[in-house]
Amino acid sequence: MNGILQAQRNKPGSGLNYHNIDAAEMRRRQLLQTACQIVEEEGVEALKPARIGELSGCARTLVYRYFPDRDAILKAIAESFYAQLDEKFAHADSTALQVVQGQETAWAQQFVDVIFSIADEIGAAAVILRATPAIGEDYGDFLNEIYSRREQCFVYSLREYCASPAEIRMLIDSAYILSAVTLSAARRGDISPARARAMAAGTVASLLVNWRRDHTAPATGSNVKEFARSG
Repeated sequence: MNGILQAQRNKPGSGLNYHNIDAAEMRRRQLLQTACQIVEEEGVEALKPARIGELSGCARTLVYRYFPDRDAILKAIAESFYAQLDEKFAHADSTALQVVQGQETAWAQQFVDVIFSIADEIGAAAVILRATPAIGEDYGDFLNEIYSRREQCFVYSLREYCASPAEIRMLIDSAYILSAVTLSAARRGDISPARARAMAAGTVASLLVNWRRDHTAPATGSNVKEFARSG
């Protein structure tokens, strides 16, 4: 096997700990890493049990033994990401995470550093999936539940910055998309990891600044009249 998967296996701190686990769990982790490789190198649509079996050198039926369907694979990839996210924010000072006007760059850099550091550990597949809309209804419901339960570190940091939960969700979703694009480019070797981090942080910061500007723009004559009519 080659490509990103092989690089991850050979890399210290890749999140692949094959010591002190039984054979079944080892096989499950290997299949999951193959699934991550497919997402990164071939795209989400190519993620199928048959393809995982082909790259892993095993029968498709063996893949189904560990992952009953495609959604189970998607969820397992996402869970690996959020386990890392939970660990990174377990001892974080929640007040230090809050973004305020004028400090968007610092928040964006922190967000990107977290996303990229997790990708260094377990690969970029989960970030790509998080940034990909409409993968499937069941996975979409799972992601909504995950968002409300496991991304509170980001939600909390933006609650004084945005006017509504919907706006917070939109900004976080957009930050993931921007990060996924530059992260994928770095993983392919199109740009350096350092350049990818800088580009992601810069675009996420610009997103926040532009959003804030648009939502705090002075009232014009036309929108004052519109507000009066709506009242």
